[in-house]
Amino acid sequence: MQSELIHVQEILNPKQPFLAIVAGAKYDTKIGPLKAMYKKVDKLILGGVVYNTFLCAKYGVKIEGVEVKIFDANKTVISALGN
Repeated sequence: MQSELIHVQEILNPKQPFLAIVAGAKYDTKIGPLKAMYKKVDKLILGGVVYNTFLCAKYGVKIEGVEVKIFDANKTVISALGN
């Protein structure tokens, strides 16, 4: 438990520079942590469906595997990550 608390503190108060890599197939489980993480990181690298959803929101393209309801519900948040 002590080790877990130390690692949580490293996430909450990261050393700089702080690079985060977020990827995967389940976008809906990542949007909340992604929004919080974006405020703390120096650089953010996206991959998988998370990146494809970002591309759909930013450039208005349609990519297989990106659900329209997820895209529509989070367009504002996703677009903000690109600015």
